[in-house]
Amino acid sequence: MESAFLEPTATIEAMEQFCRDAKEKNALAVTVPPLFIKKVKEEMAGTAIQIAAVIGYPFGWSAIEAKVAEAILAMVDGADELEVVVNITALKNNDWQYLAKEINTLLTIIRRQGKKVCFTIETILLTEEEISRCCDLYGVAGIDGIGVSTGIQNDLPSVQMVQAIRRQLADTVPVKITGEITETTLAGYRQAGAERIVLLVK
Repeated sequence: MESAFLEPTATIEAMEQFCRDAKEKNALAVTVPPLFIKKVKEEMAGTAIQIAAVIGYPFGWSAIEAKVAEAILAMVDGADELEVVVNITALKNNDWQYLAKEINTLLTIIRRQGKKVCFTIETILLTEEEISRCCDLYGVAGIDGIGVSTGIQNDLPSVQMVQAIRRQLADTVPVKITGEITETTLAGYRQAGAERIVLLVK
């Protein structure tokens, strides 16, 4: 299981407690804002827990150059994985050329550093056609996963939506879902094909 702490009002003390809890629960990975990467890296020293930084969170609005800078700083601070939020405005305006440039630019830079990268689409805000086109674009790019939620929305994707995404993607591309997930929904998402479940901690 993985955990994420993305509270906008998070304090250092709260982040330290989050790290302690993650270690006690033997989390596989934790996802945090870029500002906390260096601190979390120190807290997780001596463990096998992977550290992911959100980039362009929560709506992906940042310019490509800004995301590049954010990703580079996060890697310097010790991030093992970058979770890049896809630019929702570009997506809703069918600017697939921009999105292709975004993924190609970031993927090249992140791969040079030997780090993992996951691209996240807020599926609850998208149409079926938009989700399908995202699967086509990101699924063949050679990334380490596709996130289907940022955790910021009150609603999560349906099990049926996750199933549809899993069917369209190659088996080598894991599906990742982040949110306040209960034991009941956890089993459903697992069965639907979500390989990576990230519990949002508040």
